[in-house]
Amino acid sequence: MSSAGNHETACGARPSERHELRCALWVYFGFTFHIVLIV
Repeated sequence: MSSAGNHETACGARPSERHELRCALWVYFGFTFHIVLIV
């Protein structure tokens, strides 16, 4: 879960629409990929 926290801090470090979208997509795909790995 530490990696997820790192993504959050990276997102908050540079508050910009493009960065936020990129970070949201990164976290979303990472979360989905994590679920796929578990299943």
